[in-house]
Formats: sequence, structure tokens, C-alpha cells
Amino acid sequence: MPEAILYEKSNFVATITLNKPEKLNAWSVAMRQDVADALSDAEYDDNIRAVILTGAGRAFCAGADMKEGRLEGKDTFLTVEYAVKGPAYVLAHMDKPVIAAINGVAVGAGFEITMGCDFRIMADSARLCDMHVNKGLLADAGAPWLLPRLIGWSNACEVMLLGEFIESDKALQMGLVNRVVPVEQVMPAARELAERLASKAPLAVQRMKQLMRAGLNKEQRPTMELSARMFRDLQQSEDLKEGVRAYLEKRAPKWQGK
Repeated sequence: MPEAILYEKSNFVATITLNKPEKLNAWSVAMRQDVADALSDAEYDDNIRAVILTGAGRAFCAGADMKEGRLEGKDTFLTVEYAVKGPAYVLAHMDKPVIAAINGVAVGAGFEITMGCDFRIMADSARLCDMHVNKGLLADAGAPWLLPRLIGWSNACEVMLLGEFIESDKALQMGLVNRVVPVEQVMPAARELAERLASKAPLAVQRMKQLMRAGLNKEQRPTMELSARMFRDLQQSEDLKEGVRAYLEKRAPKWQGK
């Protein structure tokens, strides 16, 4: 059983909750492993079509638990294995959409994990910060690669090199989050979005995400060639047949993910 998270599944949606509220969900070794395992489980569960990642209590995640290995001279927390097998890597390769429900402060590792999600819904009272530079550290969960692509070079420099807190209105303006809502609406909004995503053809959603991700690292022509191959594969799917039937019969489709 997971030690540091809650993991629930219902109505095609998996919800992963960082569950150390007494420590503001500080990112521990146990939490790192539990989140990676839960994300992998959701990715390979045919009954899951969307994932929500959030925190228990008043914080999303207050950053790494410094008592577990990020102090001077210790390397317990940061390893090459973490870089290629940790939750940030799993997120970067997931085909199913993931929503970060940012219910409170998201700092350091917590901030980076939210950036690895596909959608971000943020409480108006929450704040974001990558403060690695304030401690003589390097952001190690993908943000230096992702943020310039997500919000542009200058905005990424403002976030990553200054290490200052970003309020919700500024986060929305910079494109760090999709929506800002009152804190009590964060989970309902995330759930509503997850269920909307789950109502779409799952194979099409996953292939669309694959194609967009591939386009980040490919020129237009190879991306278009990949698109053509994916399109051809989807033409053979049961979901396409069901989608056409449902459209003609004016009813909601019953997707099989096949």
C-alpha cells in the first residue's frame, strides 16, 4: 500500500493525493516512489482515462523534505535513477491527460511536478515558486527543459533564475496555469475537467497528446508523417466505428478504448 499518498479511482478518473499534510506534503523519497507507481498504474489501467494530482490539507507540496538527503554532502534524494524513473519522467511520457489541482503552495519539487502535468487549476490563494537557486541547487525534475517551451525564454528566466514566489494572478498571466478559482472550487473544477476528458474517445485523446509531444522535438514534416500513421491506425479502431454510429444516432458514444 502507498505510504505517502492516497490513490482513488472512479468514473474513469484516477486521483492521486499527496498525503503528508502535517509536513505540507514535503516531497519525500516514499512520496516520490508512490507517485511514480500510481502514475504508472493509471497509465496502464484501461479503465482510467484521466488523472488528477493534488495535495491534502493547505498545501500542494512545500518542496523536497530536506531531512531526506538534499543537505550538503548527501545524495540520497537525487540520483540518475530518479532522473530517468521518477514521477517527472513518468509524467513526461504519459499518454493519458493529467491535471494538477493546485490547492495551495507548490514549491521546488512540487512546482516542477505541477509543470509536468497537462492542465493546471490553481487556487487563488496558492503560490508557486522554484527556489532551487536560493539554496545553491539545480531544478532536477524537468522544469529547465519544459518552462522555456511552456512560457517562453524570458518568463522562464524570471521563474527559474529569481526563485521568487508567484501569485495566482501572475501565474495565470504568464501561462503557468490554465485557470484560477477559489480554493474550495479547485477539486470540483479538476474533477469536472477530468470527466470531460474521460468522455472523449480515449485512443484519440492519447494519440493527440503523443503527436503534440512529438512535435516539440521534431520538424513539421516528420510530425505530419507521424500524424498520418496515427490517423490510419485510428481508422481501424472500434472507437471510430462507435463514434460515427453515435453521431448518426444522436447519442453519447460508449468508448471501448480499442
